[in-house]
Amino acid sequence: MGVVQELTDSGVQSGDRISLLSHNTPDFLLLYYAIVSIGASVVTINPALSPREITFILINSQAKVLFYDESLEKKVSQIGRSLV
Repeated sequence: MGVVQELTDSGVQSGDRISLLSHNTPDFLLLYYAIVSIGASVVTINPALSPREITFILINSQAKVLFYDESLEKKVSQIGRSLV
């Protein structure tokens, strides 16, 4: 199953805003282009930002989903606590 199909099966639709918190990697590019091909908007987030700054972007962008690099798990767990 391709990435586009997995995204659409997960409910990502044209017009959605999808956040990507990642370093510049092949996976980042794969997700970026898959999201754009569906017609959704990509909200890229610099992984060097603080959890507070990332939370601000997530809330104000009204992103439906956040995809992140596994190496940023600790930072994402801090963000999750502030979104609840």
